[in-house]
Amino acid sequence: MDTFHIVTIGPPESGKTVYLAAMNHALGNQAALGRHLSAVIEDPAPRSALRRLYQRICDPSERAWPPSTLAFDPMREYAFRVSVTWTRRLLGQRTRLYNYTVFNVSYVDYAGEWVSDSDEHAAELVGALAARAEQAHALVGVIDGLRLLQYMEGNPAAESFLTTQVRPVVEFMEGRSAPVHFVITKWDLFAGRYTLADVRARLLGVRASGFERLIGARTAEGGGRRSAVGTVRLIPVSSVGGLAVLKDDWTVEKATGGEPEPVNVIIPFVAAVNDIAAHAAEQLRAARPDPAGNDRLGDGVQKAGASLRERLAAADAPDLRIGVTGIAINLRTIVTFMATGGKEAVKILGTPAARTYRSVHRQAQRVRARDIRGVTSPEGALYYIARELRRHLDAFEAREPASMLSAPGSVPH
Repeated sequence: MDTFHIVTIGPPESGKTVYLAAMNHALGNQAALGRHLSAVIEDPAPRSALRRLYQRICDPSERAWPPSTLAFDPMREYAFRVSVTWTRRLLGQRTRLYNYTVFNVSYVDYAGEWVSDSDEHAAELVGALAARAEQAHALVGVIDGLRLLQYMEGNPAAESFLTTQVRPVVEFMEGRSAPVHFVITKWDLFAGRYTLADVRARLLGVRASGFERLIGARTAEGGGRRSAVGTVRLIPVSSVGGLAVLKDDWTVEKATGGEPEPVNVIIPFVAAVNDIAAHAAEQLRAARPDPAGNDRLGDGVQKAGASLRERLAAADAPDLRIGVTGIAINLRTIVTFMATGGKEAVKILGTPAARTYRSVHRQAQRVRARDIRGVTSPEGALYYIARELRRHLDAFEAREPASMLSAPGSVPH
């Protein structure tokens, strides 16, 4: 089963932990991803810790906001299990439960000082974060909405915002091939002041942060093809909108009698998983059979699978389990097959891929025709959730077209 590792990179007090708590709370709602989808932290200890944190944030009697993660606190990881579940009831037959765990998504939380002031902290702490970032399938850069708003307003307190808050995040991301997104926290503070288009123009119009350079490097076209690192999004998020009140002295207090109104808290989760899959599709499109290995292709399931793994090893290929019934596929493989029509995979794998493509195609047709009732296999569950995640992303992009910092990738609709 796939485990997608997502690392958030952000300065101190930017709202990383509060965002994780709000996302965990939102994903706990059965209607968040979809009626039949769930994303739950398996380990009860970190799940309870995030739940208590969110309750504390929303408690009107708790006037103070939770303190920031301490610089010497160890790095924490939260692993979400993503599943598709539905119940089938037929007249005269027993009820049947279909339950498929599709993949896992892990998030890493750490003290923001590890990035902004890395030279002042223990090498083993900073090194552990760097190692996780190297292994990450996606990176999420966190921009502190309060500091960004001060910068937009020309407040003297934000003169160094670009160099001390944004630039360390950008520098940490440069040179990495994983898909990246940027999250603007505390977006509720911008209401009636600035739109996302205003913020986007400002961030891309100033070179001091390196933001423009990073986006250009990742989205530049060359040789008639879009770069494989693909889409970058700017996602406005409000973890506790409705609870926060911005005072004239730029402090943020809890509103008396306020209710939390989170905005877009699941979108970074959805976008990261979607783009991990799209990135895998780009890599498979770029792969071509090695002429020296053509004789091996199609000779048998074992040899074909070994040839594919060897050829795509450097490109972080999806795991393939080869057996007598063919290829057991995962989420990235599902998206790859549907995005490319299976043609490139058939070229590489020959007969085994053709057999796999027919199976994937049948499962996709069942889901298209019968929706959740077509999910009767792991492959069907994989395609169903890929489609649902894409729908969430399409709806967000329609609401916030300024969020797209490059052309969208090719994924199944």
